[in-house]
Amino acid sequence: MSEIQVTKLDAARRQLFAALQLYFEDGDPVAIHTLVTAAHEILTVLVKKKGRLTILDRAKALATPLFEKQLLESVRTPQNFFKHGAKDPNASIGFDTGYMEFFLFDACLAYGNTESIISGDPTDEPTRIRFAYLAWYFLHRPDMLVADTPLEKMIRAFEPYKNWSRRDYLAQVRLIR
Repeated sequence: MSEIQVTKLDAARRQLFAALQLYFEDGDPVAIHTLVTAAHEILTVLVKKKGRLTILDRAKALATPLFEKQLLESVRTPQNFFKHGAKDPNASIGFDTGYMEFFLFDACLAYGNTESIISGDPTDEPTRIRFAYLAWYFLHRPDMLVADTPLEKMIRAFEPYKNWSRRDYLAQVRLIR
């Protein structure tokens, strides 16, 4: 057996990268959610240490106490269910994969916020996949973008890929240099 040294940021990067790879390969949503929420948990702490907030933290800050509690329950229930087996081992849960996609989105942004707003070498595979996911996320949620901004115009350039499978989309993105 060999031992490797892993920082918290490196652990989060590896978990996020694995989750993104699984996502684009149409992998198991429970595995993706488990990986990305573990990464998100670490990244939330690291981002706060830089004086920044994740989107989830911003939403909590704007919410009433009751809504914040409901929000946290809705996003944390699947995460805890997938991690812990002690409570009712025969239980089942309905799982909305939209939460998984949101955590992928927020974790991609949070990872960028650990260094700078846009961090990473664009030729580095984890960075490319992270940016590919952000573009994919916005491409399928155009109502989230302010019209006629540089970001909206960039995402519009990806419009021909909107109906591609995730796997084919990522393969195409990998060809861009």
